[in-house]
Amino acid sequence: MRSGNTPVRHRRGSIRIRIAVIIMAAALGTSGEADGTVTGRLKGTIRDGSGKNLAGIPVRLFALGGNKKIIFVTHSDTQGGYRFESLNAGTYQMEVGGESFEPQRKESIIVHPPFRNVIDFSMLPLPLPGGGKRIARPAAADPPGPTRTGNETGRQVGGQLRDRHGNGIADARVYLRGSFRVYRTITAPDGTFLVEKVPPGPHRLEVHSPGYLSMFLPSIEVDGKIDMEFQLTMIPYPLDFKEKIEDLLPPEIPLPHSR
Repeated sequence: MRSGNTPVRHRRGSIRIRIAVIIMAAALGTSGEADGTVTGRLKGTIRDGSGKNLAGIPVRLFALGGNKKIIFVTHSDTQGGYRFESLNAGTYQMEVGGESFEPQRKESIIVHPPFRNVIDFSMLPLPLPGGGKRIARPAAADPPGPTRTGNETGRQVGGQLRDRHGNGIADARVYLRGSFRVYRTITAPDGTFLVEKVPPGPHRLEVHSPGYLSMFLPSIEVDGKIDMEFQLTMIPYPLDFKEKIEDLLPPEIPLPHSR
């Protein structure tokens, strides 16, 4: 009887092992790419001093990848939450706030897939000059046209614009404003964009797409030695956001009819 029961116990044990392997693979797959690469995730919640969730707070994550500086950007949603998906293992830096709230910075964030990092923030409002009421940020007007500096050498600045589900956002307007030139482009059907021969120096990146919070990165320092890659995740425009959507979009300039 014992010898007859032994194969049954082996089969049950092997079944348990196979189930455990399947569960573990499924757990790893939730933070991995389509090619099976296991990646990390980072998420958190942004609140004010009273514990109220804050929507529309810009969140920036920085990393180095080979010969590129990679910058991940998003906003907090209506619940104050933010998240970054598909992060490679490594050390990151994070900046939060900078518009209506005191900016905060986190150094040396270690991402170790498949584990998920959770970092929450409590924000303090920036003091208003003269104690007056904060007014909406005016949109920067487009100059009449690009101004060339005479030096067309530089680095590549590109990346991808996506929604919260990872889908590319097409036909979004991308502006890269330098001291002497403004680069304009629109995103491709998969949400990618590329600006070539960007000279070193400070630049301002703006991204606009209907139905989403616009992105403003006022202090982008283009390095003359490495390219820059942006992974931008846009958040649907919250109905209770403080600023009006017409204050966030740059004015449209009609183009002359082509002859």
